[in-house]
Amino acid sequence: MADNDEKDKDAEKNSKKRFRLNLFNKMWGNLKEFQTPTADTVKSVFSGDLMTKGSIKNNLLLILEVGCLCFFYVSNRYTSERELREIDDLKKSVYDAKIEALTYSSQLMEICKQSQVEKAIKQQNLGLVESTTPPFKMK
Repeated sequence: MADNDEKDKDAEKNSKKRFRLNLFNKMWGNLKEFQTPTADTVKSVFSGDLMTKGSIKNNLLLILEVGCLCFFYVSNRYTSERELREIDDLKKSVYDAKIEALTYSSQLMEICKQSQVEKAIKQQNLGLVESTTPPFKMK
């Protein structure tokens, strides 16, 4: 019985090895087809014979799909670059607006000081005089 079990295991190992070998040979055979470029392929591309072969006709949908994906990729790239430029422009304008607001705020604070208000009143000769009595609360 032990002999039969060993024979079965050996046979199974051999069959697996043969299967792998056949699979490898098939894959290697397919690779060899693509690895041997000839002068005829370049000639067939320029003469237009390549388009009449079945491989191009069978893969035409794939070629169109890849072309569309390339188009969308380039379009997306241009769109994102345009948006980045727009974002930079908006950041610059926000920065300029902040600086302008800060400038106006500091000018307004300077004008609202009591000494500046007194100067403006004297320059315009409005006849207003500063009160000498302090303010008081009404009860």
